[in-house]
Amino acid sequence: MKKFFIIILFGLMINGNANPTRSENERIKMNKIAGQVSVNFSKKMKEKFDFDLLGMGGGGFHDLNTLSFHFNCPMILDVFEARKLIIQVVDEFINDINSKQNIKLYLRNYPFTVNNINLLIGFKKNNQYPIEGKVAFISCSNEKIDYATFEHEKNHLTNIFRETYNEALQIISKKNNDNTSNSSSINPDLPSS
Repeated sequence: MKKFFIIILFGLMINGNANPTRSENERIKMNKIAGQVSVNFSKKMKEKFDFDLLGMGGGGFHDLNTLSFHFNCPMILDVFEARKLIIQVVDEFINDINSKQNIKLYLRNYPFTVNNINLLIGFKKNNQYPIEGKVAFISCSNEKIDYATFEHEKNHLTNIFRETYNEALQIISKKNNDNTSNSSSINPDLPSS
């Protein structure tokens, strides 16, 4: 039932903005392909990071120009780990969608870029936000990454800061170069929880 609802929601979001010159059959095909690509990606993220899909959608005025995901992740991460995670997830999705020949015809721009992705990851484990100092939410939209923590005493989210996608890439690259030059044995993989 949950998958059915998500796919219908996805189709409605795209169809409402579909190119009026496309036939109804073309719009249906576009919705099916975009929905299947997104469902497959969410399954991949479930297997890889134990993400729970909370919502997905897409849209565009003439063709598909954005895809959006909202996940929950049970990991407890600091800012650097959350940064690495969101960059990895965005990059994997961009690579996934650009490698699918059947969706290229429907994309507003090819290749799809970070400008075409809206991603929100909430971090809750056992229905609890992480302690202060750890990331509670991270989002990537319009080439900007926003970080928030949860203040338990005030019972609300507080934005920590914002950086561009390119700034985040540079920070990760610099950290990786520093680790390599120091011959560090730090495991580059993300923690499992």
